[in-house]
Formats: sequence, C-alpha cells, structure tokens
Amino acid sequence: MPDFIFAAWAFIAGLFAGTFWGWAVIAFFVIIIAPLADSERTGKAFLSALALAFMVWLVVGWNVLAIIWYNPITAVVCALGYFALGGLWSVVKWDRFVKAATEEFHRAREAFIEEWRREVASYSPPDPSQRVRADSRRTLTDRLGIKDKDEATLKAELLVELGNGTIPDALLALWLERKAAEVPSPFSYKEKILNWVAFWPWSMVAYMILDLLRDLANFVWERLISVYAAVVRRRYAGIDPRLLKAPRLGSS
Repeated sequence: MPDFIFAAWAFIAGLFAGTFWGWAVIAFFVIIIAPLADSERTGKAFLSALALAFMVWLVVGWNVLAIIWYNPITAVVCALGYFALGGLWSVVKWDRFVKAATEEFHRAREAFIEEWRREVASYSPPDPSQRVRADSRRTLTDRLGIKDKDEATLKAELLVELGNGTIPDALLALWLERKAAEVPSPFSYKEKILNWVAFWPWSMVAYMILDLLRDLANFVWERLISVYAAVVRRRYAGIDPRLLKAPRLGSS
C-alpha cells in the first residue's frame, strides 16, 4: 500500500486528536460543505471542497497532483471506489426522496378529500323555482362537467365516496392538477442524483446530523404503531362509540 494512504489514515486520525487545525478542518467540513452538498448547491459545494483541499495542503503539505502522477493506478482505483460508494449512497438518498414524495402524496390526498367533503356537504343545489342568474353561481354538475346526473344524486354519490376515503372519478381531473400527483422520475432529478454521487461524504455527514435521529424515531414509531392503537382501544373500552368522532388520520 502506498505511503500516502498510510499518511491519509494518520491525518484522519489526527483530526480527532484535539489539535486546533484538526478541529478547524472538521468544523469546515461539517458547518459549510455538508449543508451545501445536501441542499444540492453543487457549485458552492465544489468551491468549498477546493477550499478544504487547500486547507489540508497547508496543514499537511500534500501535493495531490504529485500523488496522482506517481501513483496513477492507485489513484484510478481510489476514484472508482469513491464514485462506486457515491452510487450506492445515491440509491439510499433516492429511496428517502421517493419515500418523502409518497408521504407528501398521502397528506395531499387526505387534505384534498377533506376539502371536497366539506365543500360538497355544505353545498345546496339551487332551487329550480327561483330564477338565478346563470353566472351568479356555478352548480356541481357545471364545475365537474357532468351532464347525466342531477345535483342531488351527484352530491349523494360524492359524499359516499369521499366519506370512504376515496377520490371520486368526477374529481380525478382536479386531483391530477395537484403537484403531489406527479411521480418522481430519475431523469427529472438528474442533477440532484449526480450531486449525491459526487459529494457523498458531505451528504452523508449532513444526513447523520440533520436526519438520522428523525429516521430512527420514525423507525420506532412504525414498529410501535400497533401498540399505540392497542392503548387507545383499552382506554376507550366500554365507551359508547356513538359519542365519539372518528380519529383524524393526519398529524396534529
């Protein structure tokens, strides 16, 4: 193994030895570069990484170009290994990104259903015996473009489906206009994924600082949700269910 790799491990170990410059490099890495890389500010993260490399050169005296020149095979292997690890990390980040998108989908879907349930429940079909200007009030059938049903029938059907937690076919066109209905595509987020590949050490540090505890808490929540529900059933046993409202699905 080349001497510079041993020197690299010695330098990394020295960072945590308590020296001023060691902690300065760690602080620069954590406070500046990691948040920039995790927020997909690629240009600023790259410039900050160059600044970090310059700081390391001042502290350790490494000549990176000379190291690559005299150890080309090792440099290529290290570069391939770096981007291979970056590829693996990008899969982890993409999985978290898509999971967040699906969670947002469910929140938006519940909000959409509740919004329309309230609106349909409060809607009163116009009285045919009264003359009302055509442009003064749009009926449900006009808004939804439905011509083969009367107002009362349409309202009743919508309330049944919305009450069951489903989006009726009559409202699908309005739902599909929402951003939450869009399925994330890797091609649409190419720059984000490349950023995860190129700056995976920074992105990983940012994840460990900002998101790891939240993910661990969510992991515990998902394993204990049945326990929480059992506690509710035990405490509310014997109470007349007619006196209780259905629990809200969204977070409070």
